[in-house]
Amino acid sequence: LLVKLGQEGVLAGVKDSSNDDVAFRFLVDDNAKAGHPLTLLAGQEVVVDGAYMAGADGSVPGLANVEATGYVRMWKATEAGDWA
Repeated sequence: LLVKLGQEGVLAGVKDSSNDDVAFRFLVDDNAKAGHPLTLLAGQEVVVDGAYMAGADGSVPGLANVEATGYVRMWKATEAGDWA
């Protein structure tokens, strides 16, 4: 449903704070198959790394409001393909 709403222009993106890695991975896959109509963001601090590996477009974790440098480093590593 989310991807369909993205294709119709109703939604621009989704911030997922559910902490459900499996559902998020399915959403990433369905979104990619549909041509990537949605921007997909991880919102739960402890799954940001896995969400990036799954193909998230970014993250909006609440903890980044307090200390963002770790999340910035993680995003830069993701862009560089540095999974180690």
